[in-house]
Amino acid sequence: HKYAECANMGECDRELGECECFKGYEGKACGRQSCPNDCSGHGTCEYMRDLQFGIVYNEYYDGSSPALSGLGSGGMKFEQDYNWDSDRARLCVCDAGWTGLSCEDRMC
Repeated sequence: HKYAECANMGECDRELGECECFKGYEGKACGRQSCPNDCSGHGTCEYMRDLQFGIVYNEYYDGSSPALSGLGSGGMKFEQDYNWDSDRARLCVCDAGWTGLSCEDRMC
């Protein structure tokens, strides 16, 4: 696809020759998502490709597809990555006792 300065997620500071990223993006060329509120200090910011799914029994398997039948029997990673952005999209993985998109809520 077409070249995009600062990944179209920031503006170039021509005096410094560096990208100034828009909120939600970071990196030398603004090509990486940042996690909301830096996970509030209660979690880590992880790439989607590094996560395992189905840790909790039947969490993601609803019986709708035989392709998902292995989920719900323990954490697993898919052999083939179908997500074009799995090495760019990131999310918070909260520490024990914390929840929410940015790990900002304490669990009871």
